[in-house]
Amino acid sequence: MDEYGLPRTSNSEDLRDGLRKERRLLIVTSLVFLAHLWFGLTVDKGAETLGLKFEVTDPNDIWRLVAILWAWALLRYGLFFHDYTDDDMGTEHKRRTIRFHERLTALRLRLAAMLHGAKGVERRWRVTVGVKFLAPPTRTVADTLCYPDARVTYMWPPNRSDAGTRNVTIEPGWERFALIYAWLQLTFVTRYGTEYFVPFILGLAPALTVVCRHFVHGMPWMLAL
Repeated sequence: MDEYGLPRTSNSEDLRDGLRKERRLLIVTSLVFLAHLWFGLTVDKGAETLGLKFEVTDPNDIWRLVAILWAWALLRYGLFFHDYTDDDMGTEHKRRTIRFHERLTALRLRLAAMLHGAKGVERRWRVTVGVKFLAPPTRTVADTLCYPDARVTYMWPPNRSDAGTRNVTIEPGWERFALIYAWLQLTFVTRYGTEYFVPFILGLAPALTVVCRHFVHGMPWMLAL
């Protein structure tokens, strides 16, 4: 358990290894399928390798097989990705959400102390506040997120008195913003974006290509763009 009462993510090594294997298959099949859809990659009807001659009656059957492999790889990766999100990535998302709540609470207290003063701290423009949640959040009757035991410490100015503990409420709007902010951080700041989100988008690209072409061919006015 870490300082937020959340489990460590080192117990998901098997799940991470399985996800990496499925990721390799998804990337390979997606690139081959995209090369066929975007650049017209084709397969000859006949080939000869090491003295063995291969004849293909219909080259389109090869691409149907590639499409089946791609769909299987996307399904497997999606299943592993879902489990990994719940186990490893979900824990990291909760951790970053709590950190955002701590920073939001510290900012509010700092602004309040700057404008109106605080316990043991006179009103001044420079105030440093530290906030640490000691207990997991609960839901109030009004369905708002509440941290019942938050330790608040004024670290500047010196010779201040400790503000002690208090209840901290996070409004629904800020709660939703914290969830979105945490996911954006996971996507663009951490390794989760390049290692897991980008391959998933790449795996969806063939399906999006087929859907877009279907709607474009069904709308002649779009072909002129």
